[in-house]
Amino acid sequence: MYDFDFPHGLFDKKAISGEVMDINSRIEKSVNSGPKLWEATPEEARAYEAANFQSTPWCSPQPNTETYTFKSLDDQDLECRVYRPNKGEAAGIYLHIHGGGFVIGGAKYQDEKLLTIASEANCVVVSVEYRLAPEFPFPYPVNDCEAAALWILDHSKDLFGLERFVIGGESAGACLVVATLV
Repeated sequence: MYDFDFPHGLFDKKAISGEVMDINSRIEKSVNSGPKLWEATPEEARAYEAANFQSTPWCSPQPNTETYTFKSLDDQDLECRVYRPNKGEAAGIYLHIHGGGFVIGGAKYQDEKLLTIASEANCVVVSVEYRLAPEFPFPYPVNDCEAAALWILDHSKDLFGLERFVIGGESAGACLVVATLV
């Protein structure tokens, strides 16, 4: 048995700030107003996401982003969104790979979050718009993320004046990070 006092008061609703309660309420409302993603077709899930992505606090579209085009491993044009820190020179580049079960999601749905990362981590964030399943099954997403990493390695100095490079992501994006690194 553990010998410590658990701070039960942390989970009392009175201990949660109004801002966090508002965010939680907006997320809950957004999630409950749409289709159950496990029952929706990819088209239905994407349409819902496109129509409602601004209702979550980290998804507000931001005008101060850049878009670059690069070639996939099968010579198709792909895009990535670039976010720069709001002050000072960046120390490196962070390749972000979004989640979404390989079926939904995209960099454009995370502008505010990625701009915050760019500013707080003092880095250039590059987020790849990899092709989604089921239209583009494995290995397309892996290959697209690998192409993005290779594009950054080839162009980091001339486009961003940087050579330091890290890679990360969440959920399906984390899986693609591992596959890209392998």
